[in-house]
Amino acid sequence: MVAIDQNGLASDPVSVDVVVTPRSGDGDLYLRKGTFTIDWKAHAAGTDADAFAAQGNLNLAGLEGLAGAVFELSVNGTSLGAVTLDGRGRGSGSVSGAASKVTLSARNGAFSFTYKSGDLRDVLGLANVTEAGETELAIAVSVTSAGLDTPTSTARAGFAYTTVQDDAINGSFAFLTGTLSSGVFFAAKTSVAQSPDGSHKVQVKGYLAVPGGGDLVPAGDVLVMIGDRDLDLPPESLGVAKGVLGVAKGAVPALPGFALDTVRRKFKIVTALLDGTSVPPAGEPATAHDLLVRVVIPTAGELLVLETTVEILRKTPDATKWKR
Repeated sequence: MVAIDQNGLASDPVSVDVVVTPRSGDGDLYLRKGTFTIDWKAHAAGTDADAFAAQGNLNLAGLEGLAGAVFELSVNGTSLGAVTLDGRGRGSGSVSGAASKVTLSARNGAFSFTYKSGDLRDVLGLANVTEAGETELAIAVSVTSAGLDTPTSTARAGFAYTTVQDDAINGSFAFLTGTLSSGVFFAAKTSVAQSPDGSHKVQVKGYLAVPGGGDLVPAGDVLVMIGDRDLDLPPESLGVAKGVLGVAKGAVPALPGFALDTVRRKFKIVTALLDGTSVPPAGEPATAHDLLVRVVIPTAGELLVLETTVEILRKTPDATKWKR
């Protein structure tokens, strides 16, 4: 077993020597898809007609409101636009002739960003030749003046492209199939239900990408943390099949559902009724609560930490159900 301290790090390796890998968490951007175009023909005619688009989701824990918030997307360190949002999470702007448009949902953090009529030649650094290949882009999305706990998220995504010399180059990325050297651990849907005895059942589903890729093969106990409650998964309770790390049926009564799918890039965690999660019971005044979800996996020579903090919400202080 590997002992874990309060920060999710190995404190006293007992049976496995490990080093901590970079975490996958709320600072990692869930980029669902992206596209770009460099129009060589338009540039030759003296017109900037390049384009970039991205869609994904952000963790909105801490959100105070979208009115007046500033959404900015950068590629390879260059801003493609900083747009001030209205109360509905919409906005548009223009810099040096290039137009940017943004939508951001306060409900689930879904965003859409478009950039048109600009010049991306220096930003992308691709040659005007006929070829096909892949280029890794460093993408950063920030939302400021909104109170977010994690205002900036980043990704390093491989965009496949084809180009015809003196015509155009088109590139694209899709989360399910694209190359991604950064990690992702994003909770897309979370629900918490309180039982009459005050315990809670928690269900979290979302998107997963392991830094560097590959299957998850534990070399020791896996630790799952739901709020303040720790669940220990010994090796004999676990199995790996077709890229999915899961728990054998009935092996861990407190965790009837657990699957980390590195092929389909998704995860699911379902608990039985748990005490000690730190979720406020019905009757306490809080209608928002930060729920930590962390998975610590010792692998051969590494300790992988996947974590996110989900701000769950309920309608009234007396409600027994939370969701995000």
